[in-house]
Amino acid sequence: MLRASIAKMLNQKEVYQSIYKKLVDAFPDNLNYNYELAIIYFDDKKYNESLAILNELSDQIGVNESISFLKNHIFYEQKRFDAIKYELKLLSKSYSDSVKYFDMLAEFI
Repeated sequence: MLRASIAKMLNQKEVYQSIYKKLVDAFPDNLNYNYELAIIYFDDKKYNESLAILNELSDQIGVNESISFLKNHIFYEQKRFDAIKYELKLLSKSYSDSVKYFDMLAEFI
């Protein structure tokens, strides 16, 4: 992990990404490594790769705010506004005690 942190600080994206790919391959059940790799892909504008990981994570753990927000950033970059609406609907159902997702959803209707 120290090597990954150093690579990130030195802006060595390929090394940083390679380390997390190896970690995910070695520990596929570690959700944190998977999520971090999705973020790395997002930062590198590899949206489809990031989204594939996020969808797998969602399948494993269900609706999650952090995962949904990163998905929505990807959908926004891809101008997939219907997908944003869908994610916000999932969030509003899963977190029905919070009105913030209803407010966000209202912006897209």
